Amino acid sequence: LAVLACMASRPLNAHIIIKCKKLIKMRHPSHKNMTLLSGAFIAVILFVQQSVALPVDSQSHRQLLDWTRSTFPNPEIDSEACRSSYSRICDPDGLFGTKDKANLGDKIQTFELMNSLPSCNRNKAKGEKLPLQLAVAVVRKMDLSNYWASGKDEAARDMAMGIHDDWGVGSDTACGGTGILVFLSVEDRVIFISTGSAVQSVLTDGRLDNIIAQMGDLLRRKEYGDAVLRGIDEIEIYIKQGPPSNWPFFLLGGGIASFVFYSIYNDRHEKKKYAEVRSQLSKLDKERALALQGQYECNSCAICLADFASPTSSNGEMSPLKGSDHGGATNDGKTLNNASANTSASSDATKKLPTIGSDGRPLKLLRCGHAFDMTCWEEWIGSGHGDPSKCPICKQDIGGSPPPTPSAPPMESQSINRQGLGNNTYMMFGQPNYDMFELERAFRLGRLSARYPRYVRHSDVERWTQRGYDGSTVNDPTFVRNDPDRQSPSGSGSRRSGGGSSFGGGHSSGGRGGRW
Repeated sequence: LAVLACMASRPLNAHIIIKCKKLIKMRHPSHKNMTLLSGAFIAVILFVQQSVALPVDSQSHRQLLDWTRSTFPNPEIDSEACRSSYSRICDPDGLFGTKDKANLGDKIQTFELMNSLPSCNRNKAKGEKLPLQLAVAVVRKMDLSNYWASGKDEAARDMAMGIHDDWGVGSDTACGGTGILVFLSVEDRVIFISTGSAVQSVLTDGRLDNIIAQMGDLLRRKEYGDAVLRGIDEIEIYIKQGPPSNWPFFLLGGGIASFVFYSIYNDRHEKKKYAEVRSQLSKLDKERALALQGQYECNSCAICLADFASPTSSNGEMSPLKGSDHGGATNDGKTLNNASANTSASSDATKKLPTIGSDGRPLKLLRCGHAFDMTCWEEWIGSGHGDPSKCPICKQDIGGSPPPTPSAPPMESQSINRQGLGNNTYMMFGQPNYDMFELERAFRLGRLSARYPRYVRHSDVERWTQRGYDGSTVNDPTFVRNDPDRQSPSGSGSRRSGGGSSFGGGHSSGGRGGRW
């Protein structure tokens, strides 16, 4: 009866076990067999408690999150959160078994001891080698709330490259970064292998695609530990082979010339793209300051980021682009006729409103007050990016018929007084509500990230759009560090500090992803 009473006790702990032992000994002080039997029962109870109750408690205690870069732990700092005693492995959702982690830990240690890259320096007499570092990160599921429906690949890329940077996998050398990070998201069925720039000469896109393909069968069988082991084996084979074979000797000169030409062209092209991003961020910073003063006026398309056509001509009247047959913006299928502006007493304000987009067509003006180039809107809806009944910026319902208006209303009642288009007091070309401007700003930053992922990463957008962030995006250290003119070949000026003691402070320069 005492043993049964112990079994019924919850939660079972050492204090209750001691009481049960005393109770049994008091009832049968002279029976050694009963004492042994009680000990056996208590051992069984402990086994059941450890194997059944604790996993349930542990699972309820641990956060089953959809992971982002900012919430993902670092094994150098929080090995418990990573559920791993190995500094190169982080598995916060417990997807690897104990044996898998042990095998991976031994494999990674052997890989780093036995493999390296030859130095890119001309003086190779010293036999200088570049040490490699490899890490593994696996999650149950990523947080895709800030990505479009088809954004799993982009999210995996951002997660893998972001974790690579935060941990500091590899070292930044004169030849580039020497780190490799294998990232898996199991429920999203996506993989991304992030590499430093020094590794990319060996792990080319084609080779990474082949590595991912080799892992596919095991991943589909949910043998995640064995899949990563297979991937490391394939990586090691390519590291030992070295870079792919060069062109035949008689084409070597032409190949070098082409490479030099491409490098010069690519360098100029990247500098131009960086300047475009810098210009857009600077513009957003200025517009944010104007929005705080209630003076922001939208003059560009939030989708393509191109400026609308100039709203006035030399004589001060509305000036649609040359060749356009339209004289006003389209409001949910209706055209705002510029001619009616002459009947308004306040036509001076109306003349300042842009009505023609950068594509030479009337603007697509939504009922919530946001406006886009008509071509951009049609492509946006046609590509499946958004719901045609909702604004892509503020997500307000713009479907259905617009509110009834008097016949032949004056221009300012259609354009200036945009409150009539909805319950929202945000005026696209007047004094905006600041919260509405923040929604537009976040959307524009997301478009910048989609167009220029090298310079504006998704993690940057998350940080810049957090409440309380009041810094300058154009002077953000991460963005400034990516300036092609400021990057040092040795990498000494761009060393990451988040790698911990055993990681070398390296960073990612790209990689390759895939699905299974």
